[in-house]
Amino acid sequence: MPSKVSASLNWHQPTVWETDIRPLLPATYQEQARRLGAWTRTRGIPAIDALLQALLCYVLCARSLRQLGAWATLVGLGSISDRAWSKRIRHATAWALWLLGELVRPTSCGSPGPALSLRIRLIDASMVRMKSHRGRSARLHCSYDLREQRLDQVVITDEHHAEGLQHFALHPDELIVADRW
Repeated sequence: MPSKVSASLNWHQPTVWETDIRPLLPATYQEQARRLGAWTRTRGIPAIDALLQALLCYVLCARSLRQLGAWATLVGLGSISDRAWSKRIRHATAWALWLLGELVRPTSCGSPGPALSLRIRLIDASMVRMKSHRGRSARLHCSYDLREQRLDQVVITDEHHAEGLQHFALHPDELIVADRW
């Protein structure tokens, strides 16, 4: 566990944030944080950028809100309790969804927004019981294209085929988001 937190300490260099990450963000991301209720006060967190950095840490490497709080305190992003982090994350949901939408939305040229040139696909599978076949099940494998906002591949297998990426045609220019592979 500590290795993920210590690895992220190097990530929070002001130069990395300001030179590599902030330029990828939409110009109105701070205004939207206020408008969508993610940023209502500075208590415990000094700036909107600090809140965004903490959200990214939580999504990418923190396994708990307590771990997020410890990391944020260590790197100087803010010192609030795990319960306070829970509230901040809950209030930032609409903003995070807006931000993700802005980053993956095609521009007028048809290419993705300024930050992402990769196609993002969400892949998962679910068991589906078949009523007429004496308790047998099928597995529904789905791939969702986040930029196009539609299912792009659906595969149905019997219960003997496990979840896996082998069911899909994958390409090098794609970012795949999946669980338990």
